Amino acid sequence: MSERVANYDSSDQIFIDKLKKVVTGLYDRNNLFQAEIDVLTVKKDIFIKRDNAYPMTKNPRGYCVIIDNEKFSTMTRRIGTTADTNRLAYVFIQLFFRVIIYRNKTAEEMLKILSDIATDNALIGHNALAVIILSHGSTEGIYGTDGVTVPQNKIFKMFNNKNCPQLIFKPKMFFLNACRGGHVSMRDIFKGSWFGQELANCLAESAHRAHLNNIMTIHVAKRVSDRTAYFGEKLIKQAVHSHSQGSLKKLYFNPGFYA
Repeated sequence: MSERVANYDSSDQIFIDKLKKVVTGLYDRNNLFQAEIDVLTVKKDIFIKRDNAYPMTKNPRGYCVIIDNEKFSTMTRRIGTTADTNRLAYVFIQLFFRVIIYRNKTAEEMLKILSDIATDNALIGHNALAVIILSHGSTEGIYGTDGVTVPQNKIFKMFNNKNCPQLIFKPKMFFLNACRGGHVSMRDIFKGSWFGQELANCLAESAHRAHLNNIMTIHVAKRVSDRTAYFGEKLIKQAVHSHSQGSLKKLYFNPGFYA
């Protein structure tokens, strides 16, 4: 069964307090697979980056939609994914995004959520959009909790200039954390995935001075590739695939500044 949406922004102290309780072990003590996250503080900028950069000064900057699939009808449970959701939500709240969390959604429900976002007139007043999907996956796309595939290209098409004109000339970020056939996505049952941990860490540490493309291709990619694990006697490593298209403008988050 799917779970209800949660909706938070930078003014939601209840959510921030709950995250801190997760870290200190005071929240959900009876959950064997309790998430363990660091409370990351995003470093603040000292001036707004404007040189060949997207405008990023509104509060909120836009939506950060997180779809977190943990429990599946025909696949293994993705234990530890809650840590990724909490950690990334806390970081994006500090980056002045309106975070909306959906848990355990079928393929049809995922498409409906994204379709509703793509047709939301509120996007006209936003600077940007972030979509984070945490799930099982394949070379074809991302799985819903029912095991049905949502093709990646279908997701991207929903937000192109024709289908989502409210975001023309605005940055759209898609962070997809899932296995892709033979390409694995490593995940700790307590701390979350390698990618989720390093994405949150690098945004918190570098968003005040680096633009997103450098954060992804230099910082996140290196940290994930430097990690190793063993499955039996087999050495496991992971790579991050990053792709950008469209405008050559830079995406600086400008943490600490809003109009």
